[in-house]
Amino acid sequence: MNLNKKKSSSQLPIYGGNILDTEEIYGSNSNFDIYSEKKLEQTFSYNKVKGDNVLKSSVNYFKKYYNPTPDCMKTYFFDRFPFFKWIRKYNFKNNFFKDLIAGLTIGIVHIPQGLAYSLMAGLPAINGLYVSFINVILYVLLGTSRHLSTGTYAIVSLMVASSINKYKGVLYPLDYNSTANLTESVPSSSEFISNDPDKARVLIATCLALFSGAIQVIFALFHIGVVTKFLSDSIVNGFTCGAAFHVVVSQISTLLGIKIGDVHLAFVLVGELIEIGSHILDTKIFTLLISLISMLFLYVVKVFINEKFKKKLPVPVPVELIVVVVGTISSYFGEFNRLHDVIIIGELKKGFPAPTAPPVKLISQLFGDSLAIAIVSFAINVSMAKLFAKKHKYEISPNQELISYGVGNIVSSFFSGFPSCVGLSRCVIVEDVGGRTQVYGIFASILVLVVILFLGPLFGSLPNACLAAIIVIALKSMVLEVKNLPNLFKKSKIEALGWLMTFLGVMILDVDVGLYIGVGFSLLLVIIRSQRARATVLGNIPGTRVYECIDACEQAQEFENIKIIRYEESIYYANVDNFKYKIYKLCGLKPEEVQKKLKKANSKSKNYQRDHKTAKEIMDEIKLKHIILDFSCVNYIDSQGVNAVIQLHEEYKEIGIILHLTYCKRMAIRSFKKHLLPNKIDLDFIFATNDDAVRNILFPAKPMIKIEDSSNSIYQNVRMSISDADEEHKLTSIIIKKIKDEDHIEEEEENEDKYEDSMKF
Repeated sequence: MNLNKKKSSSQLPIYGGNILDTEEIYGSNSNFDIYSEKKLEQTFSYNKVKGDNVLKSSVNYFKKYYNPTPDCMKTYFFDRFPFFKWIRKYNFKNNFFKDLIAGLTIGIVHIPQGLAYSLMAGLPAINGLYVSFINVILYVLLGTSRHLSTGTYAIVSLMVASSINKYKGVLYPLDYNSTANLTESVPSSSEFISNDPDKARVLIATCLALFSGAIQVIFALFHIGVVTKFLSDSIVNGFTCGAAFHVVVSQISTLLGIKIGDVHLAFVLVGELIEIGSHILDTKIFTLLISLISMLFLYVVKVFINEKFKKKLPVPVPVELIVVVVGTISSYFGEFNRLHDVIIIGELKKGFPAPTAPPVKLISQLFGDSLAIAIVSFAINVSMAKLFAKKHKYEISPNQELISYGVGNIVSSFFSGFPSCVGLSRCVIVEDVGGRTQVYGIFASILVLVVILFLGPLFGSLPNACLAAIIVIALKSMVLEVKNLPNLFKKSKIEALGWLMTFLGVMILDVDVGLYIGVGFSLLLVIIRSQRARATVLGNIPGTRVYECIDACEQAQEFENIKIIRYEESIYYANVDNFKYKIYKLCGLKPEEVQKKLKKANSKSKNYQRDHKTAKEIMDEIKLKHIILDFSCVNYIDSQGVNAVIQLHEEYKEIGIILHLTYCKRMAIRSFKKHLLPNKIDLDFIFATNDDAVRNILFPAKPMIKIEDSSNSIYQNVRMSISDADEEHKLTSIIIKKIKDEDHIEEEEENEDKYEDSMKF
């Protein structure tokens, strides 16, 4: 492009002093089709765009999936029980042996983890095995992930324990004989769900399982599992890392063999550490020795054998089971409990308890905790399921996953179970040993069932310290997640801040409170991002009809008198002020300030010549004549957003600047028509593309100016072509005349007021 040749009628100056040759862009022939929204609708046929109706969508969903026809019932059955769908295609030759090995390995892991996590929840150890059997076998029938291992999990057990401890002295007595010591504000024994604290804790845990399971099923039926999308990976990681610290601290007293009192501080973790510090001198040396030996053995085998020789070992060394077996045998023959006062599990009942309905009347007290457990467990479960599905290239159904978790929790609640969750370490083991399908869960549950029915009592002598050591070492990697915070800050400061806020909320306050803080902060980030939406100025790349951000592309150039702005967010009530602010800022011109200058100049003028000169100078300063708003990123606009567009149109029109819209999606056009925008802005000023809008400005069919009189404004409803200098001069003259006429009226009114005052005097 020759920037030194003489400017012709087909050339238009751009900012920076260069000349943009429009013939190079559009050619010498300017007779081309320019599509405004009105012309598009007149030329082509458009179907009516319907908005999303949540109620109607829900009704259609139920009609589609719950219509009792034979075909529908068959499809529904296989969708709800995927086991019967994929088991018909099961490759026995290639998969059975690997599933068998994986199942036996995971069954061995389930036993110590079930015992340990049940104790951590404040429940009898055997209850964890009930969860490990019922939830696993039901997930085989209902689940869609091939590698997920449901059952007991530290984070959920901690949340269960936290919920149970809230109602100590409220729903159950402090201990077997302490009802007489309760304060007057504490309920009488008749109001307790049970006078046996152990039984009461189990009842509360079963209620949590029932309510959280019901919530998950309801989420699935109404497809509202979307709420977990507000739990971003950074929020979940921050939560689990903080909760892991809580779990580790909660096990310190067991590792030391000391008993600590209840924590009544708002800062739970700090309170627990204070309690541990105050009883540190009561540490039982023999128990501490058992803890250290167990942790050392677990760490060495996991890190230096299982991880280092992962590819060479057919299956990982079952180090947890070894600790349980060796600890039980040593404790039994060494009489650790009698001789060294080592706390042991105690008697484990053989077989399943009779099914008992949880006390549903507790729903008002436990609903909040149940909701938190349901959301957290689902978020962790689905995150892991998606991870393995993506890695091994198969599909999962999040809604069906919700149903599988929910049904498992509901059924286990009738058999003294507590809420379940996927075990991260168990999932990794399933993958490492080559598990192929959910069939591995059948073998794992059979092994757990054998322990429940026959071998349970043999573990009665197992020291609690061994189980505490298993928990602490299992959470090692989760605790060390805190080291990744600096790297997260380098990748995304916003995500790192979300991680940190959630982590600190969990650490400083409590587990459930930290979760609420994380979700609240995540929602706040969504609002902030929408309120601080990005807006960019676009320019034309010479020689093309492409418009790019002038900050991103060095070749992109702006036209003089034309400002093209792309707003990169939907426009609604929460960010409408930001939308207007961005337009004012990027245009470098706020109509309100121009109006004030004209009024101020008019009030200080003394004669017509001075008035004409001042108004002309002010108007000459306005180089901008057209604003093009690129709405290609605006997916939705509400009534306040439409009103904001109308306001911008009217404000800029008053000072001779025309507003154009481009790339408006059909939903945006629907909102415009619904909120009567065409009554204010003709659809001729809404163009299909930026190129159409620019061509309409550069090659106007009818250069024109239109002034509509209004008693409320001295320069309202102005439309003009930037290529007609004579019309601009006429505009200035008309505005000056209107200013003078208005001043004359104001002077007459002022004289009349003075005359009336003098007559009164």
